[in-house]
Amino acid sequence: MTTPPHPFEALAHLAADTDPIARATAIGAALNAIPELQAWLRTERQQAVTQANQTQTQDQIADQLNLSKSRVSAIINNSPSGPGTGGKPGRPRKS
Repeated sequence: MTTPPHPFEALAHLAADTDPIARATAIGAALNAIPELQAWLRTERQQAVTQANQTQTQDQIADQLNLSKSRVSAIINNSPSGPGTGGKPGRPRKS
């Protein structure tokens, strides 16, 4: 892979340093920050889905996000899911 996957293209600069130690340090710092990034992303998603739920039903939101209604409910209620949380992973709804 020569560039980061979408939506992380902005991180490509981390791999651009010609000094391998500087490059490894920058990439290592990014890797170490992933838990904080995940927490921030979860919070932002919860706020967005909760805001959408003020004008749309959970079924409507689920259809638009290609998620199950129960997953939308879990996001709104900040219920943990996924590896290491004891919950079931959020899976896309089957078409």
